[in-house]
Amino acid sequence: MTTRTFIPAATALVLCLQVFVTPLHSQDKNNDEPWMSYVGRQLYEYKPAADPARTVASIAGARDRFERTLGKELQARTVLPPHDPEWRQWSNLPPRPDYAGALMKDLSPHQISAFLDLVVESTSESGFAKIRDIILSDDKLVTPGGRSNSSFLMGSDYYFIVLFGKPSDDGIWGWQLDGHHLGLNVVIQEGNLTIAPSFIGTQPADFTYGQRRHIQPMKVEATLPYEIIGSLSDSQRSKAVTGPRTQSLEAGPGQDSVIPSSTGLAISELGADQKSMLEQLCHAWIGIMPEAWASKEMKAVRAALDQGQFIWKGETAPGSPVYYQIRTPNFLVEFTHQNLGGDPMNHLHSVYRKPGQDYLGASIGQ
Repeated sequence: MTTRTFIPAATALVLCLQVFVTPLHSQDKNNDEPWMSYVGRQLYEYKPAADPARTVASIAGARDRFERTLGKELQARTVLPPHDPEWRQWSNLPPRPDYAGALMKDLSPHQISAFLDLVVESTSESGFAKIRDIILSDDKLVTPGGRSNSSFLMGSDYYFIVLFGKPSDDGIWGWQLDGHHLGLNVVIQEGNLTIAPSFIGTQPADFTYGQRRHIQPMKVEATLPYEIIGSLSDSQRSKAVTGPRTQSLEAGPGQDSVIPSSTGLAISELGADQKSMLEQLCHAWIGIMPEAWASKEMKAVRAALDQGQFIWKGETAPGSPVYYQIRTPNFLVEFTHQNLGGDPMNHLHSVYRKPGQDYLGASIGQ
C-alpha cells in the first residue's frame, strides 16, 4: 500500500515559509476570470441528484456508491482498513504524489459527483458549502492552467480521498479528504458521527470564482471573535489576552496527542450575551456536521462551557491578525492568521479537536 510521508506540524510551518507567496490572482476580487480547474469546475457546477437525508444509512449508501465507481486499482489505493494508521496522517499541506487515496483530478466527472454526494450526505448544507469553497479557494494559488508557483501541488485538482472501513463492518468507518488548507475527517460508529480532528483553513479569505463574488468560507470564524473580545471589560480582557500572536497551532496535524494547557479568561466569567457569541463561534466548526449530530454536540459544548478557557494572542482591534483558542473538556478550537502570502487577514488556519474523543475515542492506528 502506498502511504504518505508525514511531515510534523513544526516542520510543516518551515516548509510553508519556504514555498508560499502572494496568491497569484486572489487579490483581484473583481476579476471575473473564466478559467476554472478541472475539479473546480465540477465543484462549481455540482448539484445533488436528490435531497440529502443526512442519516447514517444515507451516508453509507453514498459511500458504497462512490466506491463502486472506482476500478480495482483505485479501490486498492482508496479503501483502507478501519484502523489503518493512515487515518492519523491527516494534513493541510499541499499533497505529494505518494499520498494514499484517490486524487480528485484523476477521477471522472461521474466519480467526482459520486464523491460529492458522499460529502453532502456527511455534512450540513452550510458545512458542504464551506468545504467546497475552501477547495475552490486553492485555485487562486495557481496560474490559469493549474501551474503552481512552488514545488508543491496546489489547486482544487490536488485533493486526496480515502475511505476507511466499510459500513457493513462492526465498529468504526468513515472517510478523509486532504489537500491544501483542508484536512477533513468524518468518523462514524454506532450511530455517532464526528469530524474531530480536522484542519479547516482558507487562502484567500475572500475571493471570486466564476460568477460568485465575495466567497468567504470562514467569515464567522474571522469576524465574530472581534465582537467577543470587544465586548470584554478591561478586567476580562487582561486575562484573555496572554501575549503576542503566534502563527502555530499546538494541536494541529501530526499532534493528535497534544492538547494545549495554557490558561486565559475563564469562560465562567463571561456574561450571558458573551457566552451566546462564544457558542455561535463554536458552532462555526461543529455546524459542519449534519444538524442531527451538530445539535447534540452543541448541547454537550454548552453543558461544559463554564469549565473552559478563552485565550487571545495579539492586538484586539478588528483587522489585526490574531491567534485565539477556545478550550473546554469536550471542545478545542485554535485559530490563527498566517503571514505567508503578504496579508495575514487573507490566510486563515484553524483546527477542531475533541479532547479525549477524537475519532470518537477509537484507538485508530495505535
